[in-house]
Amino acid sequence: EAMIHNFVLINAGTQEEVATQALEAGADKDYIPENSNVLAATSMAKPGETVVVEFTAPTKAGTYQYICTYPGHTAMKAPVHLDGSFFMSQKLKSPPTPDFISKPGKSLIIPSTSSPP
Repeated sequence: EAMIHNFVLINAGTQEEVATQALEAGADKDYIPENSNVLAATSMAKPGETVVVEFTAPTKAGTYQYICTYPGHTAMKAPVHLDGSFFMSQKLKSPPTPDFISKPGKSLIIPSTSSPP
């Protein structure tokens, strides 16, 4: 069954807090809570739809998390991955293996696509 998803960039280690508040935010707010740990987010992508988020990368170097805040998706484990890491560094020598890499303060455009089965 095809599902809807979003992309929510958060401060590392805040997944549980953000996910809980996302449920409270509800569908009218695309399950995106008003929380200072949410750094960027897309609206929900329907099956086959692509949504785009453009944001200025955090200025603090480090690893950030991204999750899908649709109910139940933050708890999904392998083989379905709906979370990952985003690494920020002034010097990109040997970063961990994140899904996206940027330098602080740079603008990024990241598509969030929900694929049909």
